[in-house]
Amino acid sequence: MILENVDVVTDISKEDFQKNYFKKHKPLLIKNFASRWDAFDKWNFDFIREKAGEQEVPLYDNKPADANKSTDAPVTKMKMKDYIDTIKSNPSDLRIFFYIITDRLPELLKNFTYPDLGMKFFKRLPTLFFGGSEAHVLMHYDVDLGDFLHIHFEGKKRILLFDQKQSAFLYKVPLSVHTIYDVDYENPDYESFRL
Repeated sequence: MILENVDVVTDISKEDFQKNYFKKHKPLLIKNFASRWDAFDKWNFDFIREKAGEQEVPLYDNKPADANKSTDAPVTKMKMKDYIDTIKSNPSDLRIFFYIITDRLPELLKNFTYPDLGMKFFKRLPTLFFGGSEAHVLMHYDVDLGDFLHIHFEGKKRILLFDQKQSAFLYKVPLSVHTIYDVDYENPDYESFRL
């Protein structure tokens, strides 16, 4: 695979963002953008552990969804404080999927502002996604939210994005948001998977 790094900036004007990234559907990394928030110090595992530690959260692992089940059931449940302790101290593939802030930790929303980049945000469902050091999400596409603001606030993360022009080559599953599970996008097998 021929991979390209995304552009990285520390600041950008709305006009520049619109012209060179948003309208071109080109990803951009704005480094340290969230550090401008007045309450950025609350966007960390320690604060979330303190405020939501007793909440029971559903956890998922790296296994693909089971086609024989009508729902993607979590593999286990755990208190938030125990989950955060686990992923901070041990390698883990456990992750929290779609933790809705407005329902679960609304006070965190007071510590956040949407950037003025000229795009509309789907503000009804602000969500958090958590993952251990070995967690990964299966290749997928967001059918309802094509424009996406991802704020990463602790740990490391690698994101692999494909241009819409590559859509036909991604082995998408009909009537699903996922690609077939056999494709290893980190180490593609070009002999087994070709058009």
